[in-house]
Amino acid sequence: VESNFTPKSENMNYSSVERLRAVFPSKFKAMTDVKVKSYVNNPKALGDLVYAPLGGYNYRGRGLIQITGLDNYKTYSKLLGVDLVANPDLANDLEIAGKIAVYYIKAVGFKNFKDINTNKDIKVVADYCSKSIQGVAKNYSTGFLKKHLEEKRKVCVDIYNKFDVI
Repeated sequence: VESNFTPKSENMNYSSVERLRAVFPSKFKAMTDVKVKSYVNNPKALGDLVYAPLGGYNYRGRGLIQITGLDNYKTYSKLLGVDLVANPDLANDLEIAGKIAVYYIKAVGFKNFKDINTNKDIKVVADYCSKSIQGVAKNYSTGFLKKHLEEKRKVCVDIYNKFDVI
């Protein structure tokens, strides 16, 4: 659902002040419309603002699971033996993106969901993987996260039924 199984870079190009305020309310709360407008159709400036604590625009979400932040790029560089820090777009290479996703699920999912590797209920496994990526401690019972989790579950079930991969 994050990427439709196609590695891609996070789109930081927004075309209106209203949309920027809706998507990033805390970043633009105290800014005038004139100042917010300087980020409209300005992906680099927006990425540098939104992801300033994480290394800025160069380390925005990429790949299958949208890894974000300089620390993650360093971690996966070391694990994969590929310099993602100097070449962050390599996270969109399908083979590299797939390995990042597997490493991430293994590190986060296996730590938080002890039966992830043995559970045979595809909906449960899909939830484990989704919560590993989105955040384990978040509330998935309402709103955007509930909808997003349901979408991911449906994709996983569809793939399971089509390919019988588990």
